[in-house]
Amino acid sequence: MAASSASGASPSFGDMLGVSNIIDDIRASDRVVDFELGAGERRKALIQRLKEQKAKEGVVVKDDVIESAVEQYEERRFTFTPMKSGANRLAATAYVRRGRYLRNTAIAAAVLVVGTVAYNVGYDQFVIKPREAAIAREAAAKEAAARELETALTVRLPAELKAAVSSATVAADRVSDVQAKADIDSRNTEALAAITARNVAGAETAIRQIGTIETSMRWKEQRVQQVAARLAIQPSQLQAAYTSAKALAVAVSDNQAVTDIESRNTEGLGAIAAKNVEGAQQAIAAIGVIESHLRQVQAQKQLTGEAANFVADADASLSRYVNSGNPLDDGARTTLTRRLSLITEAAEDGDGQQMRQAMTSYKNLVTYVQNEAKIRIVNRRGVRAGVERDRTRWYLVVEALVGGKPVPVEVGNKEDGIAETVPYWGIRVSKRQYTKVLDDYSDDKIIDDDRAGTKPKGSLDVNWTLDAIDNQTITHW
Repeated sequence: MAASSASGASPSFGDMLGVSNIIDDIRASDRVVDFELGAGERRKALIQRLKEQKAKEGVVVKDDVIESAVEQYEERRFTFTPMKSGANRLAATAYVRRGRYLRNTAIAAAVLVVGTVAYNVGYDQFVIKPREAAIAREAAAKEAAARELETALTVRLPAELKAAVSSATVAADRVSDVQAKADIDSRNTEALAAITARNVAGAETAIRQIGTIETSMRWKEQRVQQVAARLAIQPSQLQAAYTSAKALAVAVSDNQAVTDIESRNTEGLGAIAAKNVEGAQQAIAAIGVIESHLRQVQAQKQLTGEAANFVADADASLSRYVNSGNPLDDGARTTLTRRLSLITEAAEDGDGQQMRQAMTSYKNLVTYVQNEAKIRIVNRRGVRAGVERDRTRWYLVVEALVGGKPVPVEVGNKEDGIAETVPYWGIRVSKRQYTKVLDDYSDDKIIDDDRAGTKPKGSLDVNWTLDAIDNQTITHW
């Protein structure tokens, strides 16, 4: 070892081991002194102790070797070297971290204690107590049901049964329904048996059936009352229908109708005596049908009579006109005769409206026939003066004036063959005539020469001053 020191080589492993042992001894015996000394004093003391120790062992170590060993020791002292994994490291780690482990263990224990307490409290509050409350409610419900059952069997059902039987029996007595009373007694017996057997549902069913019987009796009573009320008015209704219809049959001299009315009246009286409302109403309705037919007959006779009187007066008037020396050509006579026949036909058909329209038309025609009329081209706002058809036919629109006033005239439509009474109509003319009138109108919007023709007294024929073609006329465009 001296040779090594003399040559200046690094300390051997033995030297290091020796220094380590010395260091361990120093740390074990003089730890308090070491920590109380300063760093420099501690270093000197360490070197001195090492020298003394080695001298005792008989080993000569140079001062520079000891100092080098001390320096290496100092360097290693503040260098951390992790322990290898194993039991020692685990034990050391546990010892070092004992505070943390104790704290975590205490927290875990506290959490466990609190959780246990909370669980016990929650289980008691949310499981045990609700279960106990449910058991208590169930027991209370059973007790209440038992009390209700006892009350129903001893108080409620007997009272309801008694009231139902009493009310239904009274209703059955009012309509004298023996079978209903027997049914009530039967249901009453069933209800009493059910009460004895503690069968609430059976008793309630029997009581409802008694109520149904009572309802049926009340409906029957209402129907009886309604029948009685209707029967009370049937005689007066029958009498009124009989009197009115018979008077009408006598007025129109219909003996068969009188016989039928008497027969229906007898049937009605028999139905009333038998309290047969439907039979009485059928008899009254039958008399009403006869009366309705008689009224139609009466109306027909009135129309026919009115038409006959009108025709007779018209013929007489026309005869006086001719006998007074007034002209009447065959065309006018034929037209007037045809108009009178239309009046008679409408009366025979029972069409009063059509008959009166025919009468009005005849009167207008008579006025037109018996007077001279002037025919002129229409020249006023809102009415066309001319009509062109397919660029092949031309018409001028004209009207008739009697005494200077326009009058309606019956005119046949060449296009559809229908005759109409119109205030003005179209007469077919040549294109030259049509153009001449339009040119006259276009000049100042006035037709200076509006003459179209004249109709002589006692005739329907027009003497045209226009270039009329075959008296072809139209009534609408």
